Amino acid sequence: MQLKTKSKRRCSIGEWCRDFWSTIHKNSHSLGNFIYNKEHHELFGRDGKRWSKLAAFYFCFYVVLGGLFCLYLSIFMSFLPLNQPRYIGKDSQLTSRSNPFAPGLSFRPQVRLTLKDPLTLIWLSSSDEKYPMNDNIEMYTKNLDDFLKNYNTNAQNSKNFTIHDVGDCNSNNHYGYKDGKPCILIKINKLIGFIPEVRKIHANNRHDDSECIGISNIPVRCMGENPFDQDMIGNIQYYSESESSDVCGSIDIKHFPYNGKDDRNNVYQTPYAESEVKDVPNEELKIVNEQLINDFQDRCASTKCRDGETCILNKDGDAECACVALCEDPKDERLMVCTKANHTYTSDCEFYQMQCWCRRNDERCTRQEAISDSIDYFGRCQNLGICTAFELEVFPKRMTTWLGEILDALFVRKDLDPKYEVLVNEARKMKLSNTEKWWRNAVLWEFCELDRTHDNSVNNEEIARFVRSLKVLEHCIQPFLNHCDTDNDNKISSEEWGTCLGLEKGDMTFLKTFCSH
Repeated sequence: MQLKTKSKRRCSIGEWCRDFWSTIHKNSHSLGNFIYNKEHHELFGRDGKRWSKLAAFYFCFYVVLGGLFCLYLSIFMSFLPLNQPRYIGKDSQLTSRSNPFAPGLSFRPQVRLTLKDPLTLIWLSSSDEKYPMNDNIEMYTKNLDDFLKNYNTNAQNSKNFTIHDVGDCNSNNHYGYKDGKPCILIKINKLIGFIPEVRKIHANNRHDDSECIGISNIPVRCMGENPFDQDMIGNIQYYSESESSDVCGSIDIKHFPYNGKDDRNNVYQTPYAESEVKDVPNEELKIVNEQLINDFQDRCASTKCRDGETCILNKDGDAECACVALCEDPKDERLMVCTKANHTYTSDCEFYQMQCWCRRNDERCTRQEAISDSIDYFGRCQNLGICTAFELEVFPKRMTTWLGEILDALFVRKDLDPKYEVLVNEARKMKLSNTEKWWRNAVLWEFCELDRTHDNSVNNEEIARFVRSLKVLEHCIQPFLNHCDTDNDNKISSEEWGTCLGLEKGDMTFLKTFCSH
């Protein structure tokens, strides 16, 4: 039986081998015929005529497809200006209610001495070992030389800009840095479509440029940040395209506007003016270095200014509060503010600035009622709707879950105070074990964050900050917090907070001790 079985097995293997090689032979022959059939003169199953038809079809197909693409592209491009963006001037995104259409002002040289130093710092000191004076001079000279290379071109059709009288502000003299009389180049950034309007500066402006008003072009004048700085800045000589002056420089308006692509091809030369700090007495330098910076910080440290105000030093060197000069436009609707009077401001800074102007009877005040107004919430003013009884009932559950997610997200982003890490770790364990009140620690954390006075209660001012950031998203937040204040004393105690959000008595006891640390 064993011999018979082995004989059959050998026979089966032999047959399988013959069949395998026979199949390989047939398939290889078929594959060869598929690649090239000598009998019918076909390559990959098609003769020359069929391949020609296929090539002609795809050629026509892609020609038509490419033509349609070019047609649609040309139609699209026909609606766009070729040399500049579609929206320029006052229609551009650079214009807002708080920022008029105007370019920025920049200067040269701009050299970063170390990675930590700002580009706006020009450092020149013969006694500083950290920044050797000779090295600084070479860096500043090279930076100015590189910038002025574009002004030495002989390109045709360009709006050539030249200052014939630059005094000591030239490369051979190291732009005055070697002699301790540094030259600073001041220019207006290129902005398509901008045409300057020369007009008198407001009389209440603390940087009054009335001495420059006689100039028919754009006046340029360097001043101190504070009135006290102005006495320390010394004499300045200005070099402009038309003339030199010790009062102020100027930039000719004939170089405007900048028209975009055409001017870039023609090497547009940005107009500028140069200012040279002629002489600063050693006594004044000593005051600037030793007194001005430290004295400014010391005096303003004891001066408390309201929102919308900033501390400055007046002409007598005394600290006083002045309205914020300029508020940046965040260009983000989420950072807008809506007031109780249902008026939208670009930012909270703009609102507080308006309040400051109105308190001081400044003519820039356009809403006298802003004095008694206050911020209601962040975001554009809108109809938030009425919080229904059902929404108010389910709100605590939504709020506790949301606080739990926020606490964990802050921990992941490393934006959380280290003292709260123990709460996060415990909350994660509770969530993994499906504990019903896994959000407990997040509720404790939020109360500690709101209670900035550490008196185990959240007052109206602290509540207002919390409501402003959430009201546009959760219109039930204010009614809910009002509901939590059971004794109507205009503040929420730790017991009221815990009861409102479903904490246990032990949690409230822990809350009193934890938040006070």
